Amino acid sequence: MARPRTFSIDDLLDVAETIVTSGDATGLTLRA
Repeated sequence: MARPRTFSIDDLLDVAETIVTSGDATGLTLRA
């Protein structure tokens, strides 16, 4: 997941979506 550019909001949303899709409890916490 390392990228040559600054970590942006789009990256954060992409990571969050992946977590939510995987059904991770952390994802539910972030959405709460």
